[in-house]
Amino acid sequence: MKSIFLFFLGPAAAAFMLTTAGCGTKQTYFVVEPSPLNNIRVYYAISTNTVMTMDFLGTGYCVMTRGETPAAVNPFSLQPHAVRETRRELTPEMVNAIFQSLVREGVCDKEPKDPRPFEPPYVSIYGSIQNTRFNRVSRLPVFLEMASWMAALFEHEQPGRHAPKPR
Repeated sequence: MKSIFLFFLGPAAAAFMLTTAGCGTKQTYFVVEPSPLNNIRVYYAISTNTVMTMDFLGTGYCVMTRGETPAAVNPFSLQPHAVRETRRELTPEMVNAIFQSLVREGVCDKEPKDPRPFEPPYVSIYGSIQNTRFNRVSRLPVFLEMASWMAALFEHEQPGRHAPKPR
């Protein structure tokens, strides 16, 4: 029925109807229900020398790893002195609010290709929320601001471990 209707309208009207029917850029929004299966990993490159990863689990457990070299995000690094790891326990409601704000800002949406996606500052966010998997690399100000806000959650906590300084 739809194809017959589009045949009679002509190509311009058909193209308009297909783009307005959801064949264009799709915006994904849903209400995030609390679940221990929800998780995200945020890789935040502030500059070429300062990088951090932040893991948020639906249970409230959070870990931030920060360093001045790429070894900060490599768990098998041979330079453990370059890494600082901070652990924090948030309430599941707080972590769920973080997940909901990411969904609201469009972390699950498709983004136009950036010609320089890995030029600092940038943020890479991937994970699974409500069984919706996503992987997004972005230099949009909204995601950079959210990553710096998430990093601020770890500022006043005692670090989980410090590697010994080299002699």
